Amino acid sequence: MNIKTYLILISLLVCVICDVKRTSIPTSLRRCLHTRDRYFPMTDEQISTTCLLEFLWLNRQICDIVSKQTFDWLASLVEKSQQRLSLTPLHASVHSITRSEPQTTIMSQQSTSTPTPFKGTLTTTATKRHMKKRQTSTITSQPHLSTKPRFSTTTTQPQLSTTTSQPQTTRFQLRQRKEYRMLTDQERDDYHKAINDLKRDTSVSPNKYDALAEHHQKTSETAHGGVAFGGWHRYYLFLYELALQEKNPNVMLPYWDSTLDSSMDTPTDTVIFTDKFLGNAYGNVTSGPFGDWERKIQRSLHKDTSLLITKNELSLLISKSKDQREFMSSLEMHHNGPHVWIGGTMVDVDQAPFDPIFYMHHAFIDCIWERYRVLEKQRGQNPEIYPSAKSDNLAHQSSSLMVNLPPFNNVNLTNADGYKNFWTETYYSCAPQPSCSVQTPECGSKWLECDIFTERCVSKGSEAALPRVTPSDVFRVKNARDQKSPTIQRFTTTPPATQFGPLSSQPESKSKKITAEEFFSTLKSLKKLPLNVPKTPSPRIRRSMMTGRTGLNGRTGIPGRLGPPSILITQQLQHRMLSIDGLKIPKFKKPCCGHPIQNSFRIDCKEGTDLWVFVPIKVVNLRHGDIVYSSYPVNSEGRRLNNTDVFSVGQQLSFASNLQSKARSKHKPCSYDKSGLFKVKISSYGLNYYGIYEDTVFLDNRRTVSTEISYVGIRNPEQRATRVFITAVDECGIACQPMILMRGYRTRHLRYRKNPGAIEITTKGHKYHSSTYRGAESLVWKADTFSVPQPDENQIPIVFVCDYRNKNPWS
Repeated sequence: MNIKTYLILISLLVCVICDVKRTSIPTSLRRCLHTRDRYFPMTDEQISTTCLLEFLWLNRQICDIVSKQTFDWLASLVEKSQQRLSLTPLHASVHSITRSEPQTTIMSQQSTSTPTPFKGTLTTTATKRHMKKRQTSTITSQPHLSTKPRFSTTTTQPQLSTTTSQPQTTRFQLRQRKEYRMLTDQERDDYHKAINDLKRDTSVSPNKYDALAEHHQKTSETAHGGVAFGGWHRYYLFLYELALQEKNPNVMLPYWDSTLDSSMDTPTDTVIFTDKFLGNAYGNVTSGPFGDWERKIQRSLHKDTSLLITKNELSLLISKSKDQREFMSSLEMHHNGPHVWIGGTMVDVDQAPFDPIFYMHHAFIDCIWERYRVLEKQRGQNPEIYPSAKSDNLAHQSSSLMVNLPPFNNVNLTNADGYKNFWTETYYSCAPQPSCSVQTPECGSKWLECDIFTERCVSKGSEAALPRVTPSDVFRVKNARDQKSPTIQRFTTTPPATQFGPLSSQPESKSKKITAEEFFSTLKSLKKLPLNVPKTPSPRIRRSMMTGRTGLNGRTGIPGRLGPPSILITQQLQHRMLSIDGLKIPKFKKPCCGHPIQNSFRIDCKEGTDLWVFVPIKVVNLRHGDIVYSSYPVNSEGRRLNNTDVFSVGQQLSFASNLQSKARSKHKPCSYDKSGLFKVKISSYGLNYYGIYEDTVFLDNRRTVSTEISYVGIRNPEQRATRVFITAVDECGIACQPMILMRGYRTRHLRYRKNPGAIEITTKGHKYHSSTYRGAESLVWKADTFSVPQPDENQIPIVFVCDYRNKNPWS
């Protein structure tokens, strides 16, 4: 063996025991990354997000077993709904839903009686006997409750067909699912109360809300990653709506139209994440109607709006999809984005239903699907034809049963049944999306405003949900605050018409200045208390500061009045009218670049930071975009050259001479901060574990090259090797090129090599990870006493280069 061969073998051995090494991308994930944009033009972030989420959701470890108690409760809800339906006409035509082989009636013919819809579920014994006679024999089967789903592979399960008799005119129409912000205050309060009533109802363990949310956990194969996605969730939403109506028969599930938020300048400031709607948007939800839940909801809204569905994307999705199969694939992709945008609980498919926004988001997805189904009918196509293919997973075949969902009139529904028309012809319809125009610039809700330039409705920001401030409110807060201060003499609240005067005439506070947060928090608590305002001006009371001393003319206290030295005396202040127009109510201070991301630190079925380690990551950003920053060069004549900036004049760096000036992404408008601040999101997705970690780094886009070091969380590799897919995507939705630190085959020198982002990290060889964030920092940064801290580049195993080439790293 010559020396050259010996060195090659040694180098290969060193590479094998290296802590970080390449690993292959799973076939299903690679296929998704390569083919997703064929259905719809997407940004790199949309492609990676939807593919990696689907991969995680389909390959996760199932944590809980669906309880028979929950299953029986859901079955009873369906049975009650059928009894109620037989007494209440809901539509102007009568429908009979039947099986074709054998002839089995699934839904009874509607009665011609016309009681008030959904006002109760009372059914008399005679009525039950009558219904029993009208139903033919039904197919019965025991619900399957094992941990592994089982699918029907035979064709003996009869298919659901729809027959329509002659229309019968009634005065009742289908009840509508409205957009969340289009609800009246009373409707919204009733909806929130129904959710909380489910949460408090422990007749089903642990409570009815959580029981239904847990029911979504064993749906990895039938509910996601295929054409059964729409139909399965349609039935699941129907069950949730029935559960709400068990608490309040008048409640309908609203939908959350995320296009109203994507149209905002700052979508993270949307009014729905306020006390009046869903509570706070970051960290544990502690405010709003669900803030007191023992099982806390987590959220961490992303600044990136490409994750939300836009109105343009929605129009293209509906108009350009050639068939239901292509439409459903693209629809599921668009459905994934808002899950990631909300973050926290919503990212985890097993935990997502614990946040009530999950059901409203899926209700919107369902309404989008229904719009496409209506379009198919107009084209002369039949939307009831299930778009399965032989290549589909067995779970998504038309004859496979909807796993974990209860029977419908004692018949287990198949995937094909989810595509039938009777759901939206019998139970509910979708109210139109809010719209406006120059001629009608009203959106129909106080929580929406019309953008007359785009003629679209846009959600209002969080300030729209703040309490209305009146002059009396200002002084109620000030008086309450003064009364709590030991250094300020008390004075009573007086009516605005008589007691309001200049702020300077009031006792001067020695405490800190009031903030907007303090103001509205105090006002919120004060408005819960009754306000007792005297009809006459209240005197200001004070104790004589000169006890026993004589005033003018031998009198004590106030000049011109006799009295004992220690008597309480009054003095009427001079006042003038004060208008609220003269006061500036401060706004809440909001972080300019968003909040830090709240990660759940969940791996498989456990949570905790001790399950994770942190790995150093470096991001290298090369300037791009056609923006000119407001720092202009000046010529010898003293004139500013406004067509360029001082950061881009002079000789270019050799490796950056042929960079594109504009961002590659053509599918997302990219806006650049005038300060030069540029944000890149780093994410790690487990390939052999179920877990996601996200972080952001901030770079300076003014420079040709700017770098930043961060630390991303992955599963602790102590027990077994960790295989992980790491991505870095900038604010324009463009993926950065991953480079992995490896030793050369012919030399032992370390160098960075291109990699799609899939790596394996072990405990052998060099250790590139630490159990804590600061521990990972100490791996990189070194400094002797009183010296300058310097990073050790050899301690950074992965570098992302954002160079904006024409192809993404997975092509």
